[in-house]
Amino acid sequence: MLGRGRPQRGIARELKISLCKITRGSKILKSRGSVTKTLIEDHL
Repeated sequence: MLGRGRPQRGIARELKISLCKITRGSKILKSRGSVTKTLIEDHL
């Protein structure tokens, strides 16, 4: 969702999770060599 340009607050509201979780996830996805990012990209 973040990759498609959706705002973090909208995602948090839709998924009913805290904004903190969205922010943490976006930082992980921006990290070089992130295993999580690699796994997600491999399954898309």
